[in-house]
Amino acid sequence: ELVHPLKHEIESNDLLRLHWGNLVSDRWTIGDFELANGSKVIARGLDQNMRGLKFLNMRPDLVILDDVEKDEELMNSRLRDELKQNLDNEVIKGIDNVCGTVIAVGTIIHPDSLIAAISRPTGREEKYSIFKPLFFGALDAEEKSIWEDRFTTEKLLEERRLDPYSFAQERMNEPIPFESGMFRRSDFRYF
Repeated sequence: ELVHPLKHEIESNDLLRLHWGNLVSDRWTIGDFELANGSKVIARGLDQNMRGLKFLNMRPDLVILDDVEKDEELMNSRLRDELKQNLDNEVIKGIDNVCGTVIAVGTIIHPDSLIAAISRPTGREEKYSIFKPLFFGALDAEEKSIWEDRFTTEKLLEERRLDPYSFAQERMNEPIPFESGMFRRSDFRYF
């Protein structure tokens, strides 16, 4: 399931084929595949062991972390810490130490999340200085959509008006955790 979209692009994208040639090989399985150029793609969850992973005596040289955090995990500080430990111990130490690259893509759902920890422009731990943070909010400094064809400025401003907390998190990468608000869900009693 994780590698299916990649396989589909390699099989059907004419621009990829024009630039890189035919990369399809006969070594395609559900969880991984080899390309005709000798590269291998392996799908793993962040909670799966990467220690010792090799292909033809080579450690992974590219790891892409895509939306590895789940909302419910981020509400628990112990689970947030475990996710960071998995990145530190499994991913960063498991890649090729000469040319290994880790790319993390995701929405900052909580200020103490893994994505926030590795992408803080200031105040981040030195071990995460290997990451070059790039932030994209749906609205630029002039409050114009950065992708007008997909999300019009008018639609984004209306979305922000209707639900500023969700908009800050999902569209601007500036989450406001519920636990830091003036009122917490636990403060309310229902009768």
